[in-house]
Amino acid sequence: MAKHDIVFLVDVDNTLLDNDRVAADLMRHLVAEVGRERQQRYWALFEELRTQLGYADYLGALQRYRVENPRDPHLLTVSLYLAEYPFANRLYPNSLDAIDHLKRWGPVVILSDGDAVFQPRKIERSGLYDAVDRNVLIYIHKEQELEDVERDAHGNVRIAEVNIGEILKAQVQARLKQFGVKTTIVAKNIGYELRCADPVPFDMEYTRDLGYCATKYLLSGGNAAMISMQGGHFVPVPFAKLVDPTTGRTRVRLVDITSARYAIARRYMIRLRRDDFEDPPALAKFAATAGLTLEEFRAQFEYLVESEPPPFNIEPLGAPG
Repeated sequence: MAKHDIVFLVDVDNTLLDNDRVAADLMRHLVAEVGRERQQRYWALFEELRTQLGYADYLGALQRYRVENPRDPHLLTVSLYLAEYPFANRLYPNSLDAIDHLKRWGPVVILSDGDAVFQPRKIERSGLYDAVDRNVLIYIHKEQELEDVERDAHGNVRIAEVNIGEILKAQVQARLKQFGVKTTIVAKNIGYELRCADPVPFDMEYTRDLGYCATKYLLSGGNAAMISMQGGHFVPVPFAKLVDPTTGRTRVRLVDITSARYAIARRYMIRLRRDDFEDPPALAKFAATAGLTLEEFRAQFEYLVESEPPPFNIEPLGAPG
């Protein structure tokens, strides 16, 4: 086997291929075939299995659903839907061009985790298998299989050497070119600037409080905890509660998208919203700006609002419930 000074390792899901959209398509199909309640049960089984295995197993979840609903006549259609899904249509724009771009410096290897059937099927049907010259590795936990890759003090694979800025620059320019937009883009490595805003007084007060509580906690003999402020009170969170025992990595903490704070923050974002797709004149302007037909615009972007939380409404005191 030939040795190379540079090898590019790339993942598949939500890196080269929009897996969130795949999941959204499956969700719609399940609702149409088995109803909303059983669709929710499928996803509950899916999450249970992912917690146990450490990776997404769509077919395994369907098998568990089958055990609970052995006489469901829609099982075959759902199974065929997964087997025949057009993954090539869910590649991010210019994903294949990005792979070709990386090949100028070294071979590209897909390094992914997943089951032994559906994940290879996804990679093959999407066209990625041939795009990377069949250099594909699929593991249960890919991060545990990189014995010879340089890591930092915390055991994480070093990715600082990958020129993310230039890669993103090339992809954004290619995307804008499709819209007929010519602009100059300068690649820049950014750290804290990623928050895109200067600290506000709340940030300064919050970090001051965290620092004060952290010091007091250490002086009192405490350790191995993350310092937090919850409801105006100091709350230490033990590291043991932050780590997923299955993966050994930090647990993912989800944002409460039903909270007032999230609703307000979202409203100040510049982004497509559900009501944009319910306003034909406005939607026509968006489509024209992007150089797309209404149908093309919907096909490319409407999935972004499918998980949008309900509108944030405030009822005055004394209003009828």
